[in-house]
Amino acid sequence: MGNVVLKPEIEKNLLINQGYLKLKLIFNDPCPSSCSAARSKISREVIVPVQSVHKIDNLCPDDHVQEKVKVKAISVRGVPDSANCQKWNIIIKVILEVKLVISREELVSVPIIGDHEKKCKKHHCGYDNYLEPEAMTEFENFLEFLGETKN
Repeated sequence: MGNVVLKPEIEKNLLINQGYLKLKLIFNDPCPSSCSAARSKISREVIVPVQSVHKIDNLCPDDHVQEKVKVKAISVRGVPDSANCQKWNIIIKVILEVKLVISREELVSVPIIGDHEKKCKKHHCGYDNYLEPEAMTEFENFLEFLGETKN
């Protein structure tokens, strides 16, 4: 068995996975015929297509998706062909466990405050990157909420 190969495509609120899994099937003849030319074992490599669609609220096309795929079960069943009694059709069922990590890049502006104001203006071409006193109190409260300590 090879690794599961998935190619995720992201649309608004949808994750679409398309891919495949390579399997090697080995068939043993439990009752080999008396003919010495008959094979007692046949092996074939097959490619099992994989497709899934997941509805994920707030998923955006620019998001990044990482997937960890694990094969949980494989079931192979033979069904006699109704037209030819010497031929069997094979049904392959693969159950996958997929763990997703979805990330999004966002730029967040962090204000520079206090004694760094003058240095900031020199290093950032004169932009005013500081908070007014009442906004600073709200910012400090927010940092405390996040567990950050203020200087």
